[in-house]
Amino acid sequence: MLGDMELSYDRERVKKAIVRNLAEVNNGLLKLTAYNKLCEVEFSYEEMSFFAITGQALYNDMLVNVFQVLDVHPNADSFWYVESIIPVDIRSAAKSCNASIEQVKEFSSKFLYVRNKTPNKIVKCIIENSRDAWTHAGISADEFTRT
Repeated sequence: MLGDMELSYDRERVKKAIVRNLAEVNNGLLKLTAYNKLCEVEFSYEEMSFFAITGQALYNDMLVNVFQVLDVHPNADSFWYVESIIPVDIRSAAKSCNASIEQVKEFSSKFLYVRNKTPNKIVKCIIENSRDAWTHAGISADEFTRT
């Protein structure tokens, strides 16, 4: 009987959302890797050198990728949209990666603080040093990469 039931969601939209979210995560991880490699290189540079601008661009773009995946707006086809439509599948996939949705929810709320307190948005109250936002949110580099 369950096989005869109509699906109550747009399968194509969910598929496209999954593909887009995976692409955003992949792009974010590539930019994080490139940023980390750039930071490992010992070079002398002026504040507005090619390397400084490149590092800042990689860092900011990586954050945008993660912001898009964790967007909580109801019209966004983010991870949270997919999780709300097919929660059993998402929990199963998370478990296969030794992760949990609760872990992602906790990270997401901490990351929202970073988004709201760093200059990636035009807001009245930002923190001058984005490292302070990461410290205050309690997000380590390992947690960021793992999540």
